[in-house]
Amino acid sequence: KVKLGIRTYYNNQKQIIDQQIVERNNNWEGTGNSPFDALAMLISKSKANNYLASAIGEEYAYKISPMPVSISRPFFEKSKKLPAMESGARYADVNQWDKAVDEWKKAIPAAESKDAGRLAYNIAVGYEVLGEYGTSLNWAQDAYTKYGNKEARYYVQQIRQRIDDENVLKEQMK
Repeated sequence: KVKLGIRTYYNNQKQIIDQQIVERNNNWEGTGNSPFDALAMLISKSKANNYLASAIGEEYAYKISPMPVSISRPFFEKSKKLPAMESGARYADVNQWDKAVDEWKKAIPAAESKDAGRLAYNIAVGYEVLGEYGTSLNWAQDAYTKYGNKEARYYVQQIRQRIDDENVLKEQMK
């Protein structure tokens, strides 16, 4: 069992930036023909302390330092009635998201409700990829509320989380 306090501060300004106390537990087991043999198979106390302290340090580093993340988002690629859905998807496939968004936007006025919801969802994905999270959120909300796209309800939550994560990142990078 390790209990560790971590404090990050600016010494010159006498300002504490962050502090926390972390407690970590772990169990190790050893087996042998006798209690002495089993004890010999266990990790040493110093190695156990180092292991737990390292785990706490990694967790804390993740908290205060940005980490690269891969995110995958599905989108609708085909529609029997809307060729623009497919042509936009082809633009997206070759990373021309601005053109994909334009294709999908043009198709919304003529689309039936179900297809309009799929187009709005795709537009939300496009804006997320382009880094326009607020616009992405608006389109995802419209996909769910105006057009009844059920997948968009969960996507709205994902975009909100993404916006929160981006705000944390901005704060960390100050």
